[in-house]
Amino acid sequence: MTRTLDSGREILSHPSEINQNKKPLWNHLTGVSERAAAAISEHSRFRESLVDAEKLLGLAHDFAKATPAFQQYIRPNESHDSPKHHARLGSLVAYFFLQQNGYDRETRLAGVLAVAKHHGDVPDAAGYIRRTFDEPRINPVGSNQTIQAIEQAKTIDDHAETFARDLFREAVFEGAWDNFLEKIGDSSDSPILTDIIEDAGERGGLAGELEVKNTRFDESIYTRYLVLFGSLTFADKTDAARIDTDDSRLWGEYPSLDKLETHLNELGGETQNDIETQLNEVRAEVQNEIPRQTRGFLESNQSVATLTLPTGYGKTFAGLLAGLTLCDERDGRLVYALPFTSIIDQTSGTLQEVFETDPSDNLLTVHHHLAETRTDTESEEEEETDEHASHEVLLAESWRTGLTLTTFVQLFESLAGPRNGQSLKLSALQGSTVIIDEPQAIPQHWWPIIRKLIDMLTERFDAQVLLMTATQPSLVEDSFELISSERLLEIEQSAFSGDPPSRVQYQLHPTALVTENEDQLSHLDAARLLAETVVSGDTTLAICNTIESTRILTREFIDSTSEYETDPISVSEVYAEQLDEDEIGGLSATKEYDGKQRPSIERGRLVRAVVEELRIKDTATYLHLTTRVRPCDRQFLLAVANDLAGMDIPFALISTQLVEAGVDISFDTVFRDFAPLDSIVQAAGRCNRSYERAPETGVTTVWQLEPPGEGNTSPSTAVYAPNRNRGETDLLMHTRSVLETVQSEHGTAFADEVLAKDAIERYHDTVGERVHSVSESNDLVTAFEQADGKTLCEASLIERRQSVEVYVCRTREEHDSATTIEPLMKERKFDEVDSKRDELASIRVSIPVPRANTDAASGILSLEPLIDEEEKRHDPERILHASNSIFDPEFGVQPSEYGVEDRFF
Repeated sequence: MTRTLDSGREILSHPSEINQNKKPLWNHLTGVSERAAAAISEHSRFRESLVDAEKLLGLAHDFAKATPAFQQYIRPNESHDSPKHHARLGSLVAYFFLQQNGYDRETRLAGVLAVAKHHGDVPDAAGYIRRTFDEPRINPVGSNQTIQAIEQAKTIDDHAETFARDLFREAVFEGAWDNFLEKIGDSSDSPILTDIIEDAGERGGLAGELEVKNTRFDESIYTRYLVLFGSLTFADKTDAARIDTDDSRLWGEYPSLDKLETHLNELGGETQNDIETQLNEVRAEVQNEIPRQTRGFLESNQSVATLTLPTGYGKTFAGLLAGLTLCDERDGRLVYALPFTSIIDQTSGTLQEVFETDPSDNLLTVHHHLAETRTDTESEEEEETDEHASHEVLLAESWRTGLTLTTFVQLFESLAGPRNGQSLKLSALQGSTVIIDEPQAIPQHWWPIIRKLIDMLTERFDAQVLLMTATQPSLVEDSFELISSERLLEIEQSAFSGDPPSRVQYQLHPTALVTENEDQLSHLDAARLLAETVVSGDTTLAICNTIESTRILTREFIDSTSEYETDPISVSEVYAEQLDEDEIGGLSATKEYDGKQRPSIERGRLVRAVVEELRIKDTATYLHLTTRVRPCDRQFLLAVANDLAGMDIPFALISTQLVEAGVDISFDTVFRDFAPLDSIVQAAGRCNRSYERAPETGVTTVWQLEPPGEGNTSPSTAVYAPNRNRGETDLLMHTRSVLETVQSEHGTAFADEVLAKDAIERYHDTVGERVHSVSESNDLVTAFEQADGKTLCEASLIERRQSVEVYVCRTREEHDSATTIEPLMKERKFDEVDSKRDELASIRVSIPVPRANTDAASGILSLEPLIDEEEKRHDPERILHASNSIFDPEFGVQPSEYGVEDRFF
């Protein structure tokens, strides 16, 4: 049946486009209704109440598109002079549908917000309802969208009455359209606005007037809103994009538990010594234990499990085994979240190898905050549009594959206060299993709200959560241990015929615990100690706290090594010589051979070139890594570093914390600048990782570096000092206290088990108690409990300064590709723009916007804009050719005159 205006014109939701037919509005509303309802987990205890509510929101959301003005707007070359916005009237219709179907006030408020903002970001619920529905009720203004929405209802009654009556009969009952017209009233008296304000407010004051109150909103309303909002935006955008409901890309292919078990059975192979053989026995027994314990977790009344395993015990595979066992039992997706984008690639490589897949197929999505599409957030009063996005981008942001690899930023910010695009993934979390790897890396200011987000995941989204790390923080009050410490000890004693041997010896440098800058270690003295260690033949890792500290230590190391022998060999410079002018994204670390991901020919060639130079020059080699180096280069160079670290050569890796957690690499010796205790333990996890030095231990030295350059703030303080305004506790103080106790009992040198067990547990208990003791005053918790999505949307796990996204072009092909984006934008070929951005994501480096009137500012901001249209002149995207002096093949992008606060990461 074709539904039309009184003029005979068909009522559409979306016009015909290239390769796409026109979309009738009735089909869109009913299609979104069914899609949104289907997104609610079958296992959710809220399913019965939410499914029908979601159907009603789908029917209501675009109802206002039935106006003649909107029908003119979506048809090319037709003029329109009336408002074309549609979400405001849609929200009033949604409220009416819910009200007439007997839903409670919490669902009514959650529903009206979900539809009102289905093209926007999460709002401050109380403030939004006050501005949107209360102020127009008290003081009607003709240009206000709410008043215009009331007029739109009258217009639809005049020009699309049959359409309206049919839709309202579908949602409520015969004659409901007449009831709605009475409820919506007119600009001077709208009963439906009063109903909304009565739900959202209280009567007070001498006159007993209605007033919207924050206290009328709570986390129950907010979490309900997020579920409804996420399912609605996903359903709306996929239906508008004409992605069929039976399209396999919407449902994904699920990873095979059998493939993982087969892969685990094939692991092992040759070992270097008896201890490594015994370690393999521990890994195998842990993996044997996991399925049984996971089933016990499913039978329990708990929704959060923990997996705490020491470095080298196969935590990643054990976690995957637990996660897929849960998914198999519950028929849900698996989401694997990591703390840093820098370690995504290595884990992605592992997943691709195990499941014989890649991110281009329907099983695996790799999605982090650097891969997001660039969209402008619409303001509250802007007219809504259906945002354009390619199918590939839309599906990637929606996490529809069976396995998604992502970061804490993307997961937790999307749960707490999602922007519109981020909300697409919320429906995919329904009934899922979420693995949170290395949760100790979550910033402490977020700890209190993470507890609430995990509760929301398990209660509202019916998800199972697995926290796994070598150093388990006190994030949740109650959890199910997949491997208890007692059971792990039994496994160890059986495999090692007694207590496991020490893997690492910690050494506290004389500067490790000092409190004054003048007592700290200079970068020159640190470099000399580092050079002495490397020249003696040890593979060595030095982890610094800031980019500037890393750069200075590297320069001092080069000079110090030159005093022993000839200049050391730079791995980065050898790499630069091998880049292909006709390629994009550097060299590939792995390639598929015989159906398996194996080290690439280019990687082997580079390693051989470095080793040959070492043989000729009889010197040391080194690699410098920070986030100023392009992501694609970091990925390849880390793989090369892993190869070099496994060889008997003098090699040093000098890096920021990007190698600290989740990077499978091992060195004879590690130096760590003073940091919170779990960071120190994580750094030691890169030392003698699989007992390859047995019977000797690796050595991890903790020192404390002085302020770099002319600064007066040490790198450790610059990065880890607490923000007292946010109630943060001093992690360095707690670390110093624990290490002073250890030093008094064991001296300055002690075995890793001293820290790995009692000390780290005491540390986390103390820190967890301090952090959660101030949770009631935590601004994020307060926002969550008052449904203040705007505050949560603006919050971030990482300190986000305004930044310039720099596309670093080291080859001719990269530069040619980057410069094609502007003409594609002018031609409005948005799919091709998305494709180009995705292709170039691995060469993009984020640089904090420099202070005004500095050489750094003039250098970065004067670079060639990615898009040079007049209105985009200040768009923070630039193209940097490798020939520019701002770029260095070793240190990456180097703007000059940065303060220490610009150099943290």
